[in-house]
Amino acid sequence: MNEFLTPGQRIKKIRKLLNLKQYDLQGKKVKRNFISMIENGKRGLSIETARYLAEKFNNRANELKINLHIDESNLLMTQEEEARQYCLNKLKDNPNLETIDFAFDVSVKFNLIDVGICACIKKGDYYFNYKEYSKAAIYYVKALNNINITDKKNESYIFNRLGLCKMNELYYAEALEFFNMAYSSAILNDDLLTRKNSIYNISLCYRKLYNFKSSIKYINEFLILCDKDIEDTNYVYASVIKANNYRDLKEFDKALNIYENLLVYLNNDKSSDAAYVYDNIGLLYCEYFEYEKALKCLEVSQKIRTEIDIENLAKSLIDKANILIMQNKNDEALILINLGIDLAKKHKDFEYELKGYYLIIDIHKKTGDIKKLENIYLKVLNIAKVRKDYKEIIDISSKLCLIYLDENDIKKAKNILTGHII
Repeated sequence: MNEFLTPGQRIKKIRKLLNLKQYDLQGKKVKRNFISMIENGKRGLSIETARYLAEKFNNRANELKINLHIDESNLLMTQEEEARQYCLNKLKDNPNLETIDFAFDVSVKFNLIDVGICACIKKGDYYFNYKEYSKAAIYYVKALNNINITDKKNESYIFNRLGLCKMNELYYAEALEFFNMAYSSAILNDDLLTRKNSIYNISLCYRKLYNFKSSIKYINEFLILCDKDIEDTNYVYASVIKANNYRDLKEFDKALNIYENLLVYLNNDKSSDAAYVYDNIGLLYCEYFEYEKALKCLEVSQKIRTEIDIENLAKSLIDKANILIMQNKNDEALILINLGIDLAKKHKDFEYELKGYYLIIDIHKKTGDIKKLENIYLKVLNIAKVRKDYKEIIDISSKLCLIYLDENDIKKAKNILTGHII
């Protein structure tokens, strides 16, 4: 652990660095014995004495051609203040786990609650960026538990992050609760950025929970706060949410109008934002039964993502496969779905991994391939077990049980029931 010094220890260290004796620091009001007592912690350091010693040190440093530039505040700094300043500076950017853990240990040693909170938030952010949402949530909760009732500047950020952890794990109802808390806290703390983020996320959660009208209400509020001239990605994503809500409310023309305006706004751009828009326009054309137009849009999305946005390519592949299924082109669809699932796994996109598996389930239900259907159900069951999604576990286990009963395989049916439901 780094050495954090008392004022006396710091004076002694600087004195030795500059090759000075205690008597070299003497003056009219400062005697050698007094310097000795300060260094040994037997006397306190006043502002006046600190200013005097700083001048002595700077003069000596100039003689030795050393850049020191010390002032009284440096000399007066306590161990706790030095530790706090050092750790908060280290935590400013994108610290690694070693730095974060060091800062947390220092916070415990010197009882620096603010440093401990910052370290927990940074550790949560670290795991969040690597899509390890359960681990991230643990550290966000630790930070939240230490926030003082009179100092809640980080509270809204943490609530919003906890909501994102839950949303990325597909727990939308729980996520919505955290986003609502983030919204309320952001208003109380005058945190405009988190207020905007939480409004957007509330809208997205309502959409995932099929409450399309509430989703439109909140996304309209977000769009009022969004400056589309400088927040292009935010504007595009929010507009897509709005359009998709109208699509699912069967107000297709309203949705199409939003998308047409977005294409004008993007002005033939070939960015990841454009890929997102083309993907969703393709899905909208399916509602008009214009499958060729839909496929062309998905191909544009796929091409852009292949070149610059591999992380989201699974979405284009699986959405394109969905259109092929509508055209009864199941063999082509299966190729794309399996590619999409592999990419979704690699990039920890649980939503599209599951979406891919459910599309395969639909195909095997149509073809009556029970063995393949069983195999996919077992894969989905394993995902549900890892995610501890008990509702999904019961649902898939019940479907597997029915398959085994239809095949008169009582043993497998009992194993599924006893292993996952009873």
